[in-house]
Amino acid sequence: CRALKRVREDMGLVNVEVMVPFVRTVAEARGVTELLASNGLKRGENGLEIYVMCEIPNNVIQIDAFAKLFDGFSIGSNDLTQLVLGVDRDSEELAELFDEQDDAVKWMIENVIREAHKAGTKIGLCGQAPSDHPEFAEFLIACGIDSISVSPDSFLAVKQKVAAAAASARERCGLAAVGGQLIGTLSKGYQQRVGIAQAIVHEPDLMILDEPTVGLDPNQIREIRSLIRELGSGRGVILSTHILPEVETVCDRVQIMHEGRVVYSGTVD
Repeated sequence: CRALKRVREDMGLVNVEVMVPFVRTVAEARGVTELLASNGLKRGENGLEIYVMCEIPNNVIQIDAFAKLFDGFSIGSNDLTQLVLGVDRDSEELAELFDEQDDAVKWMIENVIREAHKAGTKIGLCGQAPSDHPEFAEFLIACGIDSISVSPDSFLAVKQKVAAAAASARERCGLAAVGGQLIGTLSKGYQQRVGIAQAIVHEPDLMILDEPTVGLDPNQIREIRSLIRELGSGRGVILSTHILPEVETVCDRVQIMHEGRVVYSGTVD
């Protein structure tokens, strides 16, 4: 604590944050943050953010409780894999069973990313998996990870995977021609496209769009409706709108609600 205070306060490096490793229980998490605060490292003071490693199954199971005590998470995929699979990665006899791409491990990672975002906290990954398996980076992108840490020797391969996913989303949303512009300089129609691109870069099975064409000019409306139809061919799209011509143009099925109750459910015809 004294070293951190000196770095932040005496040396002026206030961008140095705290990362707490291997926190087993919520009670232990509470105790750590209280100990830091008692030594002059209180979360929120002087911009201090406190992060926690997510490397124990309990961190995933009780993500909501941990999220109230920390500003963000860093998934330690090595330790998380060991503890989910019950495998000592340093054991020669069990080494072949250690697999960060095991379905159970990926389920843990996918769920903790989703729940961390629901709680409004940042989450990244600092394990070895993206470095050893660049395709694992694609999985993390699909889950909506905020950041990925990789080893220097694998940086280029992982970066190419991430760039390919972003380029695919830009191309599908017709953003290639304006890819170098700031979002704030784009027209309302292109800004809507950017929002849709951000949603599909993770390749979700379901998209929910709320009044996506409000405020657009007639040409932009036609373009966005055409894009929604195209995207709907490969995934589920739920469109919330009060514009009946839009429903007829875009939707295959419709549900009409009145005072919280479904009064019609069927085809557009």
